[in-house]
Amino acid sequence: MSTQQTSSHESIPLWLTAIIEDVRTLERRAKEFSALPGMSHLCVKLDHALRQLEQKQDRNVLLVTLLGATGVGKSSLFNALIEKAGASPVSHDLRCYTKQPHIAIHPADRHLLHLPDDLQPIYVDFPIRGLALCDTPDINGILAENRELTRRLVEESDVVVYVTMPERRADFDVAEEVRRWAIRKRWLFVLNRMDQTSVPEAVRADFIRRLQELGFPSDDRWVFLTAATTPDRYDLSRLKQWLSAGEYAEKLQDAHYDAFLGMIQD
Repeated sequence: MSTQQTSSHESIPLWLTAIIEDVRTLERRAKEFSALPGMSHLCVKLDHALRQLEQKQDRNVLLVTLLGATGVGKSSLFNALIEKAGASPVSHDLRCYTKQPHIAIHPADRHLLHLPDDLQPIYVDFPIRGLALCDTPDINGILAENRELTRRLVEESDVVVYVTMPERRADFDVAEEVRRWAIRKRWLFVLNRMDQTSVPEAVRADFIRRLQELGFPSDDRWVFLTAATTPDRYDLSRLKQWLSAGEYAEKLQDAHYDAFLGMIQD
């Protein structure tokens, strides 16, 4: 099928329109059997997937969110990526008790992001149009409300950057959180603080193996080794290039379609 062909909603290709109609048919049939175990839950999940696709079709900004555990250097990485020291607090004490996400975005794009008002993000001016980069509270932090906030931000995100470090790459609780979202999101993987290991290639190979165990393909293109304190080493410049390469409309559309298909498969 030609990629030029689209449905009546000009931004949705015909192949996806056919799947959407199949999902709507399945939802109607499930409602007819709502008394059976699990059918009501299935209806809710299908309706949520359809609503998410519809709502995100109106978003014109690619939302990329950092996800990781306490102490892996997410905030330092965030600051290094946007080249603004201190834009997001790096003190562990502050981070654990910060309830608001830090979002780097062009001022003219803020009204296009459409995040729920109660998330109350702290905005950081960013020169690139079409991209928003979000630093979140730790997914395994001590405050339950912070963990829930991060989950809500991941739900809203188009691309999730899983950030860990050599000695924390086997964290079970964070790995299970990643597994929870795996099929429904587009992912980048960052092994941060690489300056703390003397065997980077062995650590990299082990990290990729663990990602495979979580169900991700072994594709080095989406894996980045970084050390925020030494930005000229490892893959920080390659990660910056991915973020600044443009084509956000295409990346955004692909992420929305992947998310919808992942939710249906889930």
